[in-house]
Amino acid sequence: SIDSVDYPELSYGSNQIANELRANLHVSFTITERATGNKVWTVSKLFTETLNTSTNPTSLQANKNGAMLKISQDISEMIYLHIINKIMRPVDDTQ
Repeated sequence: SIDSVDYPELSYGSNQIANELRANLHVSFTITERATGNKVWTVSKLFTETLNTSTNPTSLQANKNGAMLKISQDISEMIYLHIINKIMRPVDDTQ
């Protein structure tokens, strides 16, 4: 689930006008094994990405969309790597 989204100002240029924002996306999710219904991995994490601001609303929205796309790719990669790591590392039941 998406818990929160915000865009705080990060840096300022001349006349104290923000020229960089930070996209903050806090998400929570659970990976569940289909066969057993067991929860395998639960995550609650804040992801961030820096973006340029713009006086043009269309450009600003495009920059925000680009930041969210990058964050979604980061989330996807994190999930993929976690799953691959679990598949490649067999569980040792002897311990």
